[in-house]
Amino acid sequence: MRGFVHEPWVEDLDFRTLKRLPSDYLSGMMPGEYDERIGDILWEVKWRRRRAKSQGSNLYVLVLVELQSTCRQEMALRVLAYVILYYMRMLKDHPLKKGERLPVILPVILYNGDEPWWAPVDVFDLIDLVPESFAAHIPSMKCIVIDEKRCRPEDLEALDENVVAAIIRAEQASGASDLGAVVRDLETWLRGPRYRELCRDILAWLAKVVVPMRCPDAEVPELRSLRDMLNYVETDMPNWIEQAEERGEERGRQKGLVEAVLRLVEHKHGPVPEDVRAHVLSADVDQLLVWTDRILTAASLGDIFRGEEPS
Repeated sequence: MRGFVHEPWVEDLDFRTLKRLPSDYLSGMMPGEYDERIGDILWEVKWRRRRAKSQGSNLYVLVLVELQSTCRQEMALRVLAYVILYYMRMLKDHPLKKGERLPVILPVILYNGDEPWWAPVDVFDLIDLVPESFAAHIPSMKCIVIDEKRCRPEDLEALDENVVAAIIRAEQASGASDLGAVVRDLETWLRGPRYRELCRDILAWLAKVVVPMRCPDAEVPELRSLRDMLNYVETDMPNWIEQAEERGEERGRQKGLVEAVLRLVEHKHGPVPEDVRAHVLSADVDQLLVWTDRILTAASLGDIFRGEEPS
């Protein structure tokens, strides 16, 4: 809230009263893809006393974790449906008395898709245009979207002791050096028994998600602390990244040679039989180089492969 919601009312919240509520409010209440939204998080926080007389005393912050790779045009409507269902669950437990009002719910979407967020963030913008005099009858609710991959690195680094900013920096990290800086900050900020569970979860996420994304073939040993992760990132991870880059270059070279061999064979000897094509696709760089040299003087496919063609 403090790092990413840049609106004046945030300063009117008393974060000392922050309390997490059960996250199963929607379980079983919506069918299909809406069912079991256990990844969502609902928090309760109170307004400061100076504002309590003019407005409700509580604000509910609904954090919707949308780990999807593409935007959805109707996302604002789906979020509105979630909010309404939270209200219905509240009413089931505590029916409103005459004159009472529902608490405010703020929907926040954490989005880490590859493409920039483009969908409307207000339900109002999903509904057909109407005369201004009719606008009061159109539902409206604006979501706050945190588009993680579009956050500027300098802005994230400026958010001192902000764990969410550090997590986004880790997702944006391009190499071991960037990731090491993030882990070093987290290891400094999250010390003491109160952060033990958070450190455990972040450590598991780094080891099972972030590192494999950078180094798919990396062998991550059992790590017991963020200090262990920092040592791994600074010592072992650069070697895995270098090996991955070398393998990537080798695969790129192999792909280019495959295309060259197939095109030259087709140009000189006509359509390439499927079994020969499959044989070429599975060849390594050294073998492809041998075939490339032979194509120049070969009178037939047999002269190119010389017993190396598939049976």
